[in-house]
Amino acid sequence: MSKIYYPEKVRMVPATGHAPGTEYKVSYGTEYWDDRPHKVYKVQMVYDGQVSGRRSPSYLADTDDYIKVNEAMNEIIEEVKNGIFKDDDNPRTLIRLE
Repeated sequence: MSKIYYPEKVRMVPATGHAPGTEYKVSYGTEYWDDRPHKVYKVQMVYDGQVSGRRSPSYLADTDDYIKVNEAMNEIIEEVKNGIFKDDDNPRTLIRLE
């Protein structure tokens, strides 16, 4: 199954304990499965600005990374539910969480 993903809302959360420049990309968007569009929520690992498509996110147990990612996802879910898009002209605008 071929998957193509177009994020519409994105939050970047710094990853603790991973290599420098590692982030979690928390997003909502349209993913195509066999040429059919589906709205999805997604968490991806980002290394030096590049999404690693084949790596599942992992969170060190002694950090609050999972909590931060979950909070970012909940913000996105609420915004989608309420129809809030901060930048409708450029929906791929990244919001970095510190």
